[in-house]
Amino acid sequence: MTFKLKCNACGAIETFNCSELEWDCIESKGVNEEVDSLHQAVFEISCPCGNDMKVTFDCREHPEGEREIENATPLGAELIDNNCQFDVKGKYSD
Repeated sequence: MTFKLKCNACGAIETFNCSELEWDCIESKGVNEEVDSLHQAVFEISCPCGNDMKVTFDCREHPEGEREIENATPLGAELIDNNCQFDVKGKYSD
């Protein structure tokens, strides 16, 4: 599985593997005797033109084991395609 970024500076489109994302649990709290967690992956790379591109993926897990992407926020690029699937281990799978 892959995701694509389009550079805001030159328009080049780069494709990346979802397995390149590294997830961290940035928030976890108890809600009605269950755990509600927020996981985040930040992917940064420079386009060949020199423009810095970044996309931040946020995934909410509630209840435990049920995950849903809440948003993906790009900076310096446009996220034009995201085929990644969040697996039960808390990582994107290919």
